[in-house]
Amino acid sequence: MIQETKLREAELEPQEEPLSSAQINELKTQVFGWHVVDAEVPRLSRTFKFEDFANALLFVVQVGELAENADHHPRVTLEWGSATVEWWSHEVEGLHRNDFILAARVNNVYDRWEEIVGDKDQVQQALEGTFPASDPPPVGSRIE
Repeated sequence: MIQETKLREAELEPQEEPLSSAQINELKTQVFGWHVVDAEVPRLSRTFKFEDFANALLFVVQVGELAENADHHPRVTLEWGSATVEWWSHEVEGLHRNDFILAARVNNVYDRWEEIVGDKDQVQQALEGTFPASDPPPVGSRIE
């Protein structure tokens, strides 16, 4: 999708005011699979499907890295076999072009998922040592 490619490569912009309905409708066509959730503050939302919890978790980590690099953070809901990502801009209390740019970048991560994680052994190796089932952290303890 050429428009999505251009969008994900766009520079993030200072956030001054929310997008109009017309601007949202135009940008919405450029990010495959995303829809606008009409809430108190409108949000851009998409649920991504995975074959298991480990892949969904690693995807969430990738989204987190993308968000940290952009200094713009989504709501992420992690469940077995899926991750839902929601973008909106707190500063403008609505949707901004940056939300659509980051949605396009998340789509790129998902589209290249097999390339990113390789085979299942790589996924397992990435998770080893984090919380072994034989030695979970004590209940109520802080993980630092």
